[in-house]
Amino acid sequence: MAAGEGAPIALRQLQTRVASRPHFSTRHLNSRWVFLARNEARALRLHNLRCWEIGFSVVLHERLKLIVRSPCETP
Repeated sequence: MAAGEGAPIALRQLQTRVASRPHFSTRHLNSRWVFLARNEARALRLHNLRCWEIGFSVVLHERLKLIVRSPCETP
């Protein structure tokens, strides 16, 4: 499935919320970003996402472990 296709509403909300925050820049991916993004995902109860894009790609594994990847790696 391509990034964004069939994404749940909560995922789109997360994309919008993350993209609207300047500290979520693709050029400044750091531990602060990971912490904030993980909290956003937890708040929206996103537990088993595969691959999606918010200007860059993220694979969110079970237990809300965020791994930043570019480009998007899909099975």
